[in-house]
Amino acid sequence: MLFDSVEYFIFFPVVFLLYWLVFSKKIRYRNAFILATSYLFYGWWDPRFLILIIASSAVDYWCGLNLDKAQAPSLRKVFLWISIVFNLGILALFKYFNFFTESLAQGFSMLNMDISFTTLDVVVPVGISFYTFQTMSYTIDVYRRRMPATKNWLTFFCYVSFFPQLVAGPIERARKLVPQFERLHKFSYAGVTEGARFILWGLFKKIVIADALGLAVNIIFDMPEYFRGSELYLGSLFFGMQLYCDFSAYSDIAIGSARMMGFDLMRNFKYPFFSFNVAEFWRRWHISLTTWLRDYVFNAIRIPKGRFYYFFYLLNVLLIFVLIGLWHGPRWTFVLYGVAYFILFVLYAAYRKIFRLDYFARTKTPLPLYLKVIEVAQATSFILVNVAIASIFRSPDLETLKIYWSRMLSWSFFTMPRYKLLAPLGMIVLFLMWEGLMRKHWHGLHFPNLPLPVRWFLYLVVVFLILYHFGQGDQFIYFQF
Repeated sequence: MLFDSVEYFIFFPVVFLLYWLVFSKKIRYRNAFILATSYLFYGWWDPRFLILIIASSAVDYWCGLNLDKAQAPSLRKVFLWISIVFNLGILALFKYFNFFTESLAQGFSMLNMDISFTTLDVVVPVGISFYTFQTMSYTIDVYRRRMPATKNWLTFFCYVSFFPQLVAGPIERARKLVPQFERLHKFSYAGVTEGARFILWGLFKKIVIADALGLAVNIIFDMPEYFRGSELYLGSLFFGMQLYCDFSAYSDIAIGSARMMGFDLMRNFKYPFFSFNVAEFWRRWHISLTTWLRDYVFNAIRIPKGRFYYFFYLLNVLLIFVLIGLWHGPRWTFVLYGVAYFILFVLYAAYRKIFRLDYFARTKTPLPLYLKVIEVAQATSFILVNVAIASIFRSPDLETLKIYWSRMLSWSFFTMPRYKLLAPLGMIVLFLMWEGLMRKHWHGLHFPNLPLPVRWFLYLVVVFLILYHFGQGDQFIYFQF
């Protein structure tokens, strides 16, 4: 069931009314209703997907209980590894098995060894990476004694399968979301209206911006040999903005839907296109994934002190960026996508070291003029390169990427693009100008200081644009992850 579909426009109002009017007395009945509607929402694509999410929920619920009861460190590690191996095993089997076997076969063929491997004819369940990471974080937190195990199975199953953020995040932590299923929420008019604004802004970004850009992106990436270098660069820009508007739109609709039901989900995007370096960009982009990898992978690896500290530190950073790439899917272009950002990170770290930027930040000393000029140049170069990296993400394979970049970096890069591509470029400029004005707020429709008639006029304009463009786009990009 898609957030921008007619089915969801029927599904959510019905759930909303029943949630507040019928299941408002007891937590047990309300959570049972949430679980049933979440399974209906997830099983709408294919009821067989429910088998995996129920199995994952059951295994981690059982592991959590035993982790809470066990005292011996060795026994606790056994239950932790049962959870990790089971969840990563599901991911490896359904999402990565064919990728690794085919890559092995290609590697042997390069050594003139013709070895074939069995591949699996399976459908990757929608959102498997999201709910797998979410339920793994629970068992790891229980193992680390950061939270007690959840004794109520219904509460835990709701945490894993909560429909607003089930298939494309945000990846919530049990420490924050589980307690919200253990208390009876009271109806809040302010919460409902704010949630509705989140949903409206998300639908605008998805239907009006992302889907419109997707039409140009598909043409450019399907036939890169017919476009000039400048037009291919614009195509990469269009896709980067499409990806942002598409994914952040899902997060906004998820946050808004949950907010209307009394739940508070974490922020997943913080205006990433206003970042001035790679480190800041990844603090603002897909926040729930990057903080997950930081807390459960990066911080879990002990870096030895000594002369090789920075070498092992960079290896750790490389691992995180490769995992970010692979998390998106079993493609070498995704791996290259992560490596490209790692290279940018290393260059930025060297830049900070050479110009002693940490010293200026620590002592709050104003930057000298020449460093301010270099900062602007660094930020500009990062933005330009960041746009180009989007083409790595969008390319289906390395051969397509090679064709795309060979033409994009040709002399035709310095030619004027065709005027038909200026319309989506103008839309991006206007959108970024609006985001720039609103970047101190959670979303683009939060303007409480405007008079009520002006606010309603802007809401109606947004609704009109959504209805006008409705039905012209594809499903959310991140559903495949």
